[in-house]
Amino acid sequence: GGGPIGFFHVQLALLAGARTVIVSEPSASRREFAKGLGAQVAVDPTSEDLPGAVAEATGGLGADVVILCIGLPALVNQSFELARKGGRVNVFAGPSGGGQAEITPGLIHYDELEITGSTGSRRSDYGVALGLIESGRVKVDGMLTHRFPLEETVEAIDLAASGEGIKVAVMP
Repeated sequence: GGGPIGFFHVQLALLAGARTVIVSEPSASRREFAKGLGAQVAVDPTSEDLPGAVAEATGGLGADVVILCIGLPALVNQSFELARKGGRVNVFAGPSGGGQAEITPGLIHYDELEITGSTGSRRSDYGVALGLIESGRVKVDGMLTHRFPLEETVEAIDLAASGEGIKVAVMP
C-alpha cells in the first residue's frame, strides 16, 4: 500500500539492497510519490494485473519479500501468491476492524513461504528511525500533504478518508 508506512518500507527496502521495489496503490498521486522515493514499479491494483506486474518485474519468479502495509484481510492470500518459492511475507498492517483472511495453505506449504507479522517497537527503534530521517537516508518531505485549522476538522477527516492526501494534519 502507498501510505506513509508503505513509503517508509520502500525506502528501507532500497537501503537494505533491494534491486526492484514494487508498490501496489490505487491512487495515481501516491503511485507517483512512491516512484519519486525510488520504487521502480507502481501498479494500480484496481485496473492493472498486480500478479502479472510482479511476474514481469521478477522474471517470473515472484517477489523475494512481500510486505503487506494495508489492513485488508482479503489481501493476505494475494500477498502469498506474489512471493517466490522460499520467499518471505510480512503482514505489517493489522486488519482494521478485525476480520478474517481466507488463505490457501498449499501456498505456504509447497512454496515454503516464511510468514511473519510486525507490531510494536522498542525504545531504541525510535532512535534508529529518527537517525535515518535526520541523516537524510529516509525522506519524509512531502508526506504531510495537507494542513487544516481546528475548525476544519471535518474537512480534514473527509480528505484523509478519500485517500488523496498522504498525511493530513489538523493544526490547533
